[in-house]
Amino acid sequence: MPRSAEKRSPPRPARPLLAACLALLWPGAAAALTVSPGDVLAVSVLQAPALAREAKVDAGGRIMLPMLGSLEVAGLDLDGVRERLRRALIDGALVRDPEVTVEFAAYRPVYVAGAVAQSGGFPFAPGMTVRQGIVLAGGLERGSAPLAPGTEEAVRLSAETRSVSYRLLQAESRIARLRAELRDTGTLDTAGIAPGLAGPAAEGEILALERELLSDSRARSAALQAHSDSLQELVRQELRLLERQSALQRSEQAALAEDLRSARDLQARGVISITRVKELERQSRLLASDMLDTQAYAARARQTSVTVRYDRERAEIERRVTVQSSLVEALAQRDALAAELQALTARLLAAGLPPPQGPAELPAPLITIYREAGYGGAGAGTERIAGGLDTPVEPGDVIEVAFAPVPPT
Repeated sequence: MPRSAEKRSPPRPARPLLAACLALLWPGAAAALTVSPGDVLAVSVLQAPALAREAKVDAGGRIMLPMLGSLEVAGLDLDGVRERLRRALIDGALVRDPEVTVEFAAYRPVYVAGAVAQSGGFPFAPGMTVRQGIVLAGGLERGSAPLAPGTEEAVRLSAETRSVSYRLLQAESRIARLRAELRDTGTLDTAGIAPGLAGPAAEGEILALERELLSDSRARSAALQAHSDSLQELVRQELRLLERQSALQRSEQAALAEDLRSARDLQARGVISITRVKELERQSRLLASDMLDTQAYAARARQTSVTVRYDRERAEIERRVTVQSSLVEALAQRDALAAELQALTARLLAAGLPPPQGPAELPAPLITIYREAGYGGAGAGTERIAGGLDTPVEPGDVIEVAFAPVPPT
């Protein structure tokens, strides 16, 4: 190659958008992967722009490049491929000190099969897990053998049965609490409550919550009752004060009437002036007005007492009506859930499946990953890996998804 060509610094060819984005998101992730047939590599040489291209690794593990011909790259990581290209350029006297860039332009697909909605091959991305592969395959199986043991539908039906049993336990516990509220007692009658598939632990937790609700409800009612009693006591105190004030006013009125009679008599005899009589008459009228005010205050206080008593009785009636309505609703819900649970159990039995026995976790799918153990030579073969939903996958992996069969009762 002419020296002038070596001195130029032509712009590097654009890298594939997908590879560039993946390198940004998962720096160094691609470098850990080895190259295998089916991968596509993006190759560029700074000093030789004509070599820039995307080359697919063929079944023999080789890529074809202009001026270099066929190069074996399978089994190498990207650094190994980069060094092999560099040595080939130097050995072929094509570039003295080449700057070689190699990236994955496309990966071998990941294959998902078994108990998934749509088996097949799906694009690989660095950082991919089994869970993401199952999502690409449409999720876990839904209906290839709807009621066969071990299928997703059987697991779903079993889980629904447990869910209904749990909600039935909640309804029965709520009924016990509402009945205790109507009886105005702080004790739950749990004689008719059975844990069912929810188990004793769930029963204890639900009943503890209902007892807290019952305690809070009784505390709220007691607080309202205490508030009402305090208002009534304040009204009674006010009435007592008004009665004492009224008695004092009546006594003062009697004394003032006597003074007014004496003043009129003295004025008639010319002993005192008419001004004194008028002053006593004015005081008498003011006292009469004050007495009317006192009577009005007493009437309002008695009205307040009646209102407080009425409000308390109305609040209690409304509380009982609300509790009774909730109880009717809870009883209807319990009966509906009991019927639903019976229907689900019948569906399980009709399908030849045992009904759930006691609390249990929903079984997780069984994941098996088949991975190439090497490329060529004595290390070649397929590795069988038992994985989970969060197990990382590699390009070319085959993910097999299954459910364990339901054990017979």
